[in-house]
Amino acid sequence: MQTRFATDYQLAPPVALSEVGGRTNNEDAVYPPVGEATPLDRLFVVCDGMGGLAKGEEASRLVSESVGAFLSVYSGPSDGQAINRAVAEAEAALDDYLIRHPSAIGMGTTLALLHLHEEGATVAHIGDSRVYQFRDGAVLFQTEDHKLVNDWLRRGLITLEQAATHPNRNVVTRAIQGRSVQTAQPDVQYLTDLRAGDYFLLCSDGLIEALTDADLCSMLFCNNTPAAKVEAIRQACQNHTSDNFSAYLLHLQPLSDPL
Repeated sequence: MQTRFATDYQLAPPVALSEVGGRTNNEDAVYPPVGEATPLDRLFVVCDGMGGLAKGEEASRLVSESVGAFLSVYSGPSDGQAINRAVAEAEAALDDYLIRHPSAIGMGTTLALLHLHEEGATVAHIGDSRVYQFRDGAVLFQTEDHKLVNDWLRRGLITLEQAATHPNRNVVTRAIQGRSVQTAQPDVQYLTDLRAGDYFLLCSDGLIEALTDADLCSMLFCNNTPAAKVEAIRQACQNHTSDNFSAYLLHLQPLSDPL
């Protein structure tokens, strides 16, 4: 169900990208698909598939479409129970695919999700695809990657400097792979401090590989349209990442501004 905010801001036309980058095929997927989102949409998803060749592509597509279909018709603000049900639906879709394509065993995907509603926003993620909130030229909020090096950091086993270059720095500790492997546990957070002027960015780790938080702030808080900002991100990532890179950029603007 598409509804308008009961607030003093509105969603500008969302802008997405999903690029092959340094790979031979694109295992990322976004929801709604690139070019199909409108200012009335409230649910946005970025997935980064894993498994190689068609396995990753199918995993990210199935999960983004399944989660999108479940939550896009969800009435009212989404909560942890709704997010878990959406992930369970996605796992069932993967299980069904694996029954028909047993050679795809090992396929999986990350998930980054943002659901805007009248009480603010629900954020959920699994793996190392991220959701950011930016305000006044700085990062206000970001999700914490489910990565092996982050676990080691919390336990004091390595330093930040070591994590940045560790050979296992890209190993994720959570992914959606179907119930036959392990039920995925999303981190769910609720953001109630949303204001006109805020930006939200959902992205896969290929973008993070190429751009720092400072780079993103510089690109977002300049006198360009959202479409031009996403194009700047695309150009900056194009030759500086070995991975696919995908993103959704969402801008909350005053109700008085034209869409």
